[in-house]
Amino acid sequence: MVAWGMSPLIVCALALAPALTSLATRADNGMWDMRQVQYERSADLIDVVLPSPVNPWWGPAVRTWRNQIYPDAIIWNVALGWVALSLGTVGALAVRRRAWRWALLALACLLLALGPQLKIAGWNTGLPLPYALIQDMPGIRAGQRPNHMAVMVSLCLAVLVAYGVQAGLQMRFFHGSQRRAWIAAAVLIAAVAGIDGYAGPHPIVERRIHPFYATLPSPDGGLMPLPLYININRSENLTAQMGHRWPIIGGYVARPPSYPFAQYTPGIREIQFGEVERQDVVLPAWPESGRRALAAYRIRYITMDLESDKDEYFARVRPLLVDLGIPSPIYADETLEVYATPDTWPVAPIAFLGEGWQPLERQPDSDVRWRWMGERAEVRLFNPSPAPAPVRLTCWLEAYAHPRPLTWSLDGTSLGTFDIPSGRIPARTLHLLLPPGQHVLALQAPATPDPARSGAPISVRLFALDMRSWIDTRQ
Repeated sequence: MVAWGMSPLIVCALALAPALTSLATRADNGMWDMRQVQYERSADLIDVVLPSPVNPWWGPAVRTWRNQIYPDAIIWNVALGWVALSLGTVGALAVRRRAWRWALLALACLLLALGPQLKIAGWNTGLPLPYALIQDMPGIRAGQRPNHMAVMVSLCLAVLVAYGVQAGLQMRFFHGSQRRAWIAAAVLIAAVAGIDGYAGPHPIVERRIHPFYATLPSPDGGLMPLPLYININRSENLTAQMGHRWPIIGGYVARPPSYPFAQYTPGIREIQFGEVERQDVVLPAWPESGRRALAAYRIRYITMDLESDKDEYFARVRPLLVDLGIPSPIYADETLEVYATPDTWPVAPIAFLGEGWQPLERQPDSDVRWRWMGERAEVRLFNPSPAPAPVRLTCWLEAYAHPRPLTWSLDGTSLGTFDIPSGRIPARTLHLLLPPGQHVLALQAPATPDPARSGAPISVRLFALDMRSWIDTRQ
């Protein structure tokens, strides 16, 4: 029995070993950390014993009562059913010697469904539950909803219900009367269907793919659908993609991976949020930085879903498209606007800031601006050419309080360590033969807590960063 029970687990573990290894080694960057969300999406103890909230007869009253107690709960329907709970309790007590394992398993699954802390009628008691013991494990911390364990409770409860029905039919009242047994079975089926299971008619949700998408040519780059819905449970952009088949920015998956592309890439970043920093430390500034990035990543089309109820957002985005030099939409109606990026924009390697940089700061009444880094910060480089590109990266830097060693590495390979003085220094230049594709240039330096920033550690500040090809610099 042990071998029979363990062999499927062993086979699954071997099959999933590469993925599990990736989760264990890239837990912070490989998957979206959902631990904070898990508190919100855990089952409430009172929900388990509520009557079905989707029943058309009493469901509206249940939902109204619950919304008054805790209106912000998400996907809270974990009701096990009154008939199921009653018969399951009878089964667990009547044949406890045979049913205790199923009762124990149902209780264990219920405890996991309740999440890290016990909640009762919207009140977070703060009492830790067993889920808190596994919450930090790789894979588990990417899970969205502990309350889905209620499905496993239902499966265990179904076995206990069967025991309860068997115990009821063995009562003296049914002995020798097949007719009574059939009547009892019919009543139970009607009770389960009518009380626990009936939800009334539900409308069919139909999504329409706009006919414009059928007119697009074969994919030759990427399409940027707006709104992007990054790390948001919305899949409208995927519906349209099933029609046009173009690669898109963003998209929806239930367990979002790390996706720094949209967060840091010029052009993509500004359009995503409808906001722009016109004078940052990376040269060239907006809007040329956006044009270069959109050209390098071959973003051919930008679409606006006007049915998304984001009119205010689109009103902020349209002036940014004008800044970039994107002409009027090539298609527009009451539901969709489509913009095509010019194919005359030059395609060349680009550089932009990644993770680890603090907000932009400025010197009053001056054009001088900078960004501080802590112990580590990233500069992202992208070479869109299929061949290595010779580039020159120029930086203007200054150390905080005293000279500090600054270590440079490209994709994990050390490029050396340079001493950065505390006074502003002349430009520091790196010459690189940049391979095709995307790369991460990491900067590391010992950091010191800064009292002016509530003790946040800083090390080196960057005044300006400029990357050009060697051909450009010779010109």
